[in-house]
Amino acid sequence: MKYQYLNFIALGLFAAFSSTTTLHAQFLSNGSSPYDALFGSGIYQKGSEHQLTVENQSDHDLIFCVVSVRTGRTIRNEYVRAHSDFTMTQIPEGLFYCKQVAGKGWDASAAVSGLDYGNFRWARVYSKSDEPEDYLDFRDENYWKKITVTIEAFEWQDGEAMDDIPIDESDFIL
Repeated sequence: MKYQYLNFIALGLFAAFSSTTTLHAQFLSNGSSPYDALFGSGIYQKGSEHQLTVENQSDHDLIFCVVSVRTGRTIRNEYVRAHSDFTMTQIPEGLFYCKQVAGKGWDASAAVSGLDYGNFRWARVYSKSDEPEDYLDFRDENYWKKITVTIEAFEWQDGEAMDDIPIDESDFIL
């Protein structure tokens, strides 16, 4: 009898621990934009056929951001799950660079730079690729472009390797 009671308590503690752990560790759907409240809603150009595909071949989920070189504004923030692809459509005309946060265990209540917009709980890495040779060029109006960025364990490839520069969390939210 005493053994069964202790076993019941242990199971109850395990269930309580499991429910609080799984409540916070989750993931979003591909294409979710968890930082719209931080950066503003995504900018789309109606009728544009420009596309940007993110191939995430890493073991980490990520939020991939597209930033205007001219204005510095983040025009898209898209969640891309580990080992999956996501294609952004209706990219506006312009010149852009990319920044990202990658990690594991999405937590919708976790802070980014002290603000409760959600963040990864584990293995969190912030980076950007803002060198001119790495720009994503969607400026030619005469034809549409389809650009693919492949991420392999935090290394970017787009023909030649892109320079992925680590940044601080505070630099990410700018």
